[in-house]
Amino acid sequence: MADPWRLSYDRFRPDEERLREALCTLGNGYLATRGAAPEPGSGGYRGSYLAGCYDRLTSTVAGSRTADESMVNVTDWLPWSYSVDGGGWFDLSEVTILSYRQELDLRCGVLTRQLRYRDTAGRTSTVVQRRLVDMADPHRAASSVTLHAEDWSGAVRLRSGLDASVTNSGVDRYAELAGRHLRVLSLAADEDGVLVADTATVQSQVRVVTAATHELLGAPVDRWRAVRDGDRIWWQVDTDLAAGGELTVDKTVTYFTSRDRAICEPREAATGAARRAGGFDAMLPGHVLAWRQLWDGIRTTFGGPPERLRAVRLHTFHLLQTLSPHTADLDVGVPARGLSGEAYRGHVFWDELFVVPTLTAWLPEVARAVLQYRYRRLPAARTAAAGAGHVGAMFPWQSGSDGREQSPTTHLNPRSGRWVDDHSHLAHHVGLAVAFNVWQYHRATGDREFLYRQGAEILVEVARFFASLARYDRSQDRYVIRGVVGPDEFHTRYPGSDRPGIDNNTYTNVMTAWVLRRAGDLLAELPEAPRIELSERLGLGTHEPSRWEQVMRRLAVPMLDNGLLAQFEGYQDLAELDWADYRTRYGNIQRLDRILEAEGGTSTATGRRSRPTC
Repeated sequence: MADPWRLSYDRFRPDEERLREALCTLGNGYLATRGAAPEPGSGGYRGSYLAGCYDRLTSTVAGSRTADESMVNVTDWLPWSYSVDGGGWFDLSEVTILSYRQELDLRCGVLTRQLRYRDTAGRTSTVVQRRLVDMADPHRAASSVTLHAEDWSGAVRLRSGLDASVTNSGVDRYAELAGRHLRVLSLAADEDGVLVADTATVQSQVRVVTAATHELLGAPVDRWRAVRDGDRIWWQVDTDLAAGGELTVDKTVTYFTSRDRAICEPREAATGAARRAGGFDAMLPGHVLAWRQLWDGIRTTFGGPPERLRAVRLHTFHLLQTLSPHTADLDVGVPARGLSGEAYRGHVFWDELFVVPTLTAWLPEVARAVLQYRYRRLPAARTAAAGAGHVGAMFPWQSGSDGREQSPTTHLNPRSGRWVDDHSHLAHHVGLAVAFNVWQYHRATGDREFLYRQGAEILVEVARFFASLARYDRSQDRYVIRGVVGPDEFHTRYPGSDRPGIDNNTYTNVMTAWVLRRAGDLLAELPEAPRIELSERLGLGTHEPSRWEQVMRRLAVPMLDNGLLAQFEGYQDLAELDWADYRTRYGNIQRLDRILEAEGGTSTATGRRSRPTC
């Protein structure tokens, strides 16, 4: 029977490695590392990310200059390899794998990888790797790698290091975007063997310092030495290993940035923490305890088979290591892909709509932190609304460091190789999600301080924007909202139209009515003093609540002839796609938008024109 607490793989599959790395990511809400192999030759992609660490670079795409902000792939702490008798470095692609197992323990956040192999010289070896990203201390991570010589003896050279030459290159369709976000300030090793990679992001100027310590167990060693190799620095030792013997390298790393609190200086903080941390086994008990306490606080019952329970726990595991108790002290949102990779460039969409209710029940302080991320970016949302000719706050479909719109204006279709227009910035329903979470959080927690100081301001400003967006259509005797992109993201303009967006998206309009009602309810519920203070601060006119009521009651909601809600105005007029034909020709049609664009650059037959945000 499958263990619902463990995600396991019993074969090495290079073609699946990147998917496995994402699923086996380890994190603690501050730092996350993909579940990649530390040695070369796996075919995977190593990446480590710090929550909220963004950088903006300018690229030339399809003949135009574009500035794109990305979550930064910071210094890689995983690299490890060895050589025997002066030969080449161990490379997974150059050996014959005899057995393989990779296992993620969801209960305690430990990734174990065991492989037995034979190299080109006929030597048989086993390597066991264990890894954690410390849930007890957000700045720490550790690994333990054991090499067992089954049938050979020899002189072994071990190396383990820090690689600051990393780039953001984990997503093929971003290949034309500039990806070198780190510049190296210094690489060094002190007399105690602490390696230090001192770096800074190129544009945002966030200083990121990574420090690493090593300990060799089970083998004699006279001394270690530091080896600089470009923007990499290695801890290197020479020792001997006899047949049947084994040696272990314990590695502890720490990450600190110039944005961290309660430190004097990031390099000093990183090196000091690395010296104090101890090895893998010293760090493990506190890490396991932190995970146990997290799981104990969110116990759920599930009556399905073990495979489904494991899937539920895997999703919960990723949620908790993206938004952990450590997140409550950070200024971060909910990245669409968590902290497991570079798809979506680490941007914050509307995923908090699905996440915040769960966090409110389990970790309300983290839910509040996610809402405060939005509150701090309320000025940028006001600026965006004013720039579009509206009042209130227009939150961006893609948010990053400062709350400005990060959605691209063009998007690469990897199936056709063409860059096509991207209109996803018209997905204004993200603001409705923010307002919904504010209301639900307060109703669930009774947190009046947040509501009075921050939540009310968010909700009212979102209501003002959507009331401003709505226009009275005399022919319908209804208020209408035109030129938006709804939640499906596949319909971004009408067939044959030069104007982007669709009209009266049902989800957007219904939720607009909801937010207008809630804003009015909120003003009625607020005590007099905070209500007056809020109205004065926002310059809220006495006529505005009455207009909200008027728009809310007369907002258009399109209906089909059968009495069901239409997805948007004109939806029933679109031609139906020959689904069976497309499934026969393409198999997987999940990304139908890319198929249709590749076939001819248009999808007017069905009206399905997608400009996805990934």
